[in-house]
Amino acid sequence: MPNITVDMTNVTQIGGLYDLATFADYATGHLFFLVILISIFIILIFNLREQGIDKAVAAGSFACLLLSLFLLQLKMVQIVVPVIFAMMLAATLMFLRYKERRV
Repeated sequence: MPNITVDMTNVTQIGGLYDLATFADYATGHLFFLVILISIFIILIFNLREQGIDKAVAAGSFACLLLSLFLLQLKMVQIVVPVIFAMMLAATLMFLRYKERRV
């Protein structure tokens, strides 16, 4: 098992919620906000599945795309996160358009 150590001296210098979130992101190896975005995506899919799974995926990916763009502006996620949600949204919208034309 690898030895993971985190410098805890930064915890005493936390002045607000932004500092705490930045420290949590650093301590988890920059996966903190990615896990939060994926969790929001899954929760939205489960809450909106009555509308159809394809529409739920489109709504969830759009909401997570907006959140990830906001977090990208704050430099809390890398550029790949909004790109992944944008690709998911584009693929889902293309599928919805194909499905509408087929019927």
